Amino acid sequence: MSTLQEAHATTHERTTHFSLDWWLARSSIAATAFVLIALAVLHLLRPDYNPFGHFISEYAVGPHGWLMTSVFFAWAIGSASLALGMFRNLARPGRSWLGLPLLLTWALSLIVAGIYPTDLTGATETPAGIIHGQAAVVGFSAVQIMTLLISSRWRKDAAWKTLMGPGLALGALIIGGFVFLIFCPSWLNGFAQRIMLGGNLAWMLLAARRLRVVVDTKS
Repeated sequence: MSTLQEAHATTHERTTHFSLDWWLARSSIAATAFVLIALAVLHLLRPDYNPFGHFISEYAVGPHGWLMTSVFFAWAIGSASLALGMFRNLARPGRSWLGLPLLLTWALSLIVAGIYPTDLTGATETPAGIIHGQAAVVGFSAVQIMTLLISSRWRKDAAWKTLMGPGLALGALIIGGFVFLIFCPSWLNGFAQRIMLGGNLAWMLLAARRLRVVVDTKS
């Protein structure tokens, strides 16, 4: 291969690399922003659901259920994009080889939750509701562990290390919300879940914005 051909091949490879990373970073930010906006809209559209007592997945049942379903899928896309983006752009020592697969597990659990709607609080259990609940158990477990694992490894990458403190703090918030969910009275279940999931969305925005900066700096 001539020098000119080698240069052309290298340029093409870099363009493809940066193009994919560009989309991964921005799709994660856009998907997370959509989730936040859509959830806010759902709270306005369904004033009959008390946010302190109802889980957010219950918005998928009844009027405007399609919007909550789209939230699950967008959340999954944002999580998967972030996992792949961090894998490609974190220095090797800064990657958590368990945390990143757990982030993909979280994304998969969101897809399952979107396909199988939950049962309303107090309603008779259905097969779809049981599957949804099992996906939630797997996803909530994964999101707690992966947040701490990924955040703690950021210290080994110069471009990410300043995020370790905020990332671990959000991880503690997520775990605190989960523990509160286990022990709180039922009329606060929705509030506890929102603490946990709000922590996850904040962490995703934190990581996705840094991913965008890292990608843009490389390009």
